[in-house]
Amino acid sequence: MSNSDYSKSDLVEALKGIGLKDGDLVFIHNSMFHLGRLENGNSAKEVSRIVFDSFFEVLGTNGTLLVPTYTYSFCNDESFDVKNTPSSIGTFTEFFRNQKDAIRSADPIFSVSGIGPKSKTILSNLPKSCFGEDSVYDRITKLNGKLCVIGLGLSWATYRHYVEQKMNIPARFLKYFSGKILEDGNERIETWEYFVRHLNGNCSPDPEVIEKNLKKANVSNVCKKAKVGRGEILSINCTDYLELMKRELKKDPWFSVRGPPINIE
Repeated sequence: MSNSDYSKSDLVEALKGIGLKDGDLVFIHNSMFHLGRLENGNSAKEVSRIVFDSFFEVLGTNGTLLVPTYTYSFCNDESFDVKNTPSSIGTFTEFFRNQKDAIRSADPIFSVSGIGPKSKTILSNLPKSCFGEDSVYDRITKLNGKLCVIGLGLSWATYRHYVEQKMNIPARFLKYFSGKILEDGNERIETWEYFVRHLNGNCSPDPEVIEKNLKKANVSNVCKKAKVGRGEILSINCTDYLELMKRELKKDPWFSVRGPPINIE
């Protein structure tokens, strides 16, 4: 008897089951741990390779896959080397950005890596704003992209911050970070805009609260889910998530944070 919880074929069928298909543009967040043991995934590298291959089996050569490779470099008063600064958010993200066909955005806080025909259009010549107009998140919305979250709730999708900035929620404000970026053998000093939260517990993102609020907002009407192993995966069109979040934040600007509402001086 196999001691695994799911196989590559299970994952591929689940990705198709949540509506991913050949030629799609997909931005993913993943925590494979929550799905349990992957058949033939005896190391972190093997798991990453199987997940990588599964996505491109579904998306094909015409599909584009984007993966967060965040470093928070400028927030930590560190330089950002586009090619060499490692991702700080997990094994798969580091595996992905080191693939020979991957390109990476020069965002010194929230860099994103991509593979596929739309990667260069999305990740190059960005404005110096992590979540503002014409950012990666704005571009994937205009290109009819999808979000895919594996082993986590939708609240973990960073796309939420793009909508929060668009709606200028009171729990966050624009802050500017400067530092050195190293790219293609050249150094430059840049200043980037990041819509940060106020350092108050009420303003903190709280996945449990957000998931509860999303459930009340009937996110299931626009979100597709499939069970895999011990967990589940989900997908949602960026435009659907944008409209849902805009609607709810217009009703309650504290919808996406812990709350309750407070006056921010």
